Parts: sequence; C-alpha cells; structure tokens
Amino acid sequence: MVVMRGVTGSFSVYYLALLETFPWTHSDGASIASANFIIYALASPLVGLTFDRFGPRLLMPLGGALVGGGLLLSSFGSSLWHLYFSYGFITALGQGALGFVGHNSLISYWFVRRRATAIGIASMGQGLGALIMPRDRSAVEITTSTAAVASLPPPVAVAVLRTTVPLGAALVVS
Repeated sequence: MVVMRGVTGSFSVYYLALLETFPWTHSDGASIASANFIIYALASPLVGLTFDRFGPRLLMPLGGALVGGGLLLSSFGSSLWHLYFSYGFITALGQGALGFVGHNSLISYWFVRRRATAIGIASMGQGLGALIMPRDRSAVEITTSTAAVASLPPPVAVAVLRTTVPLGAALVVS
C-alpha cells in the first residue's frame, strides 16, 4: 500500500511540472489523475476475482510491474493520450492490485485472530507512502530526466520495479 498511496499522492507534485511543459489547461492535467482514479475503482472487482482465481503470487508482482511500467511509460509521454494510457490506465491497474483489495485479501489469509489489527497496521503503509514519494518541487526537478519530459520520472519507476516486484514475489505465500 506504500507504493499505491505514494504514487497517487505524488501526482500533485508532477501536475505542476506537466502544466509548465505542455500547453494543457488545468482541467486537461487534472483529468489524467481522474482517469487514474476511475480505472482504479473499476479495477477493484477484477482484482478481487484475479486474487481468488490466481492468488497473490501472481497478483502482487504483476501489480508492481504494472505500476513501475506505467510510470516508466509516463516519463516518455509527449501527449495527453500517452499519459491517459500510461498513468491513467496501466499504472491504475497496478495500483488496484497493490491497493486495498489485494492487501486485505492477502492479510485475511495470514491472520485469523486479530485480523482487523493486521489490516490496520498494513493500512499505515498509505501514510508512509505519502511521506516517501517526492512531495516538493525540488524533488521533481532533481528526478525529472529532462525539461521536455516533465511527467513521472524514470527513477521513481525504476525504484518501484526494483522493490515491489521482487518483494511481492518473495513475501507472498499462496
């Protein structure tokens, strides 16, 4: 949940860089995050079905790969539809897999007694994610690869790919 909340919460920082780089209106830039939220919500039932059918060993690393891949593709976006597809669709599907449905289902398998406490502790990851991901303008300027590509930076995508995919595969017991 650290990754899911961190990626969602840090969009507001990149939003300003997007508006400075591309000739979009505020509503154009904000619609990228709106598309992400809508796809995330629509993906939740599918995540539950996927979890029931294939288990967490597939779902968690796949979610990490989708988030990292979507962020990486976003860094090469040069038009609005590129970001709708990469951040609004691909990243949102990964966030769905790494969000509440996947984690709560997984935790429910691991903890029978004190299940609510375990879910509460896991939910703390949201706050941690909001703190870890870049939250100020200077972090964006340091991590953005070029001024022409002011979307979600490749270093964040690589960090997501290097951590969530292996950890998801290693820590999940089906």
